[in-house]
Order: sequence, then C-alpha cells, then structure tokens
Amino acid sequence: MIPFSPPFSTENLGEIVQKWYADFITLGVDHSLLTDIISAANFLGIQPLLKLAVLAMSININGKSPETLRPMFGMSNNLNNSEQKTRVMEENEWAFEARRQFEENHNTIKSDHTGS
Repeated sequence: MIPFSPPFSTENLGEIVQKWYADFITLGVDHSLLTDIISAANFLGIQPLLKLAVLAMSININGKSPETLRPMFGMSNNLNNSEQKTRVMEENEWAFEARRQFEENHNTIKSDHTGS
C-alpha cells in the first residue's frame, strides 16, 4: 500500500490508496464490520490495516450530522442538559485544546502556501 497522510483533496478512497485496498475495505463492508476491523487491527497491532480502516471510517462519517452519527455509534444522548454538557466539555478540555492547536497549525501552513 502506498503511504498516505492528510489532508486529502478528495473523499474518494480509490484516489487516496490503490484500487485493491479501496475495494478490500469498502466492498461488502458495512459500518459494523468496519468497526470490528478497526478493533481487531488495533488489538493485533496491524498498523497498515488499522490506518486503512480508520481512513475508510473517516470518509464514511465526514460531513454527517450529529443526528446521523449518534445511532451509528450507539449514542443516544444529545446533551440537552446544560449541566451535563458543561461536565462533558470540562472532562474533554484536552480535545478542544488539541483541535485549537491543530487549527492554528493548519492555518499557519495554509497561509505559508498561499503567501499571505
């Protein structure tokens, strides 16, 4: 499999990896099976398969609304309770900080390429 790394200019898996790998991880593979493949590849330490499966999953969920994603991942709570939402945000502050840093770095890289 050829090496790949984000950001990608397409959501077509066949344009990111070779056709055989794209077919292997998508043809006849539903969300449940893909989740199982990710778990198994992670447990067994099969990094190429794990990277391919996670890439396929990210393409599958990209652009979907929270309402669409919740049932896919067995999540029923949409955090309407503000106290509960605050608790979850505090517990996951590291993720918000990581996202902020990623966006800052991404914007820096983008401005370096555009010359602004």
